[in-house]
Amino acid sequence: MQKSTVLYLKNVISCKIVERINRFVVKVNINNKYEFAYSDNTGRLDNLLFRGNEGVCILKEGGNYKYRLIAIKDIKGYSLIDTKFHSFCFKKLLSLRRLPFLRDAVVVKRNVKIYTSVIDYLLKDKDGKRIYVELKSATRRENLSASYPDAPTLRGRRHIKDLIKIIRFNKGVSMIIFVCSVPHAQSFKPALEVDYKLSVLLKKAYLKGVKIKAFSLVFDKDSNSIVLENPSLKVILD
Repeated sequence: MQKSTVLYLKNVISCKIVERINRFVVKVNINNKYEFAYSDNTGRLDNLLFRGNEGVCILKEGGNYKYRLIAIKDIKGYSLIDTKFHSFCFKKLLSLRRLPFLRDAVVVKRNVKIYTSVIDYLLKDKDGKRIYVELKSATRRENLSASYPDAPTLRGRRHIKDLIKIIRFNKGVSMIIFVCSVPHAQSFKPALEVDYKLSVLLKKAYLKGVKIKAFSLVFDKDSNSIVLENPSLKVILD
């Protein structure tokens, strides 16, 4: 499948990972100088965030840190770890009608409170039907698959339970979309050995009518751009 550019980035800076300081700060080496970079991805990222691995930063506007860590080298390319860019690119792809499973949908509201969760998006289709969408970042590689999560997540389980309730009480359509940033991934599947309960819950949600979708979004180092590799990845729940 032919790749397509979603967004070109400016002020891109190569770095080397030194260590993770806390959930939001990573120590990096830029031009033989230690710097602190902000990261909005609070996952463990164990397969990516290790000393000596190559990373990609951009200059950060405002805040306590000069740099923002947005991508890290994977064995087959660069994984886009920045969840802000995941969300931005999702909205752009939606407006361009590049996601086949949401061809006619538009954004109604961001961060929608329903039951015990705040869901990322409320959309509506051409017939006015409400579609509740939760985005999840899948940066963990399992051979040729992207997987989620990379650590047990009570919050993720709660989101799935509330998306099932939306179906049960006929509030609209529920959808979980995995933004897969594993270069050349051929499918998505839940990380059974990381969070067994979530994996079981995800299969239950599918059987109850929650739509489970995935698309592949990576960073291309040669062009300093975010690239859509596959607009609709195969989802494996068994």
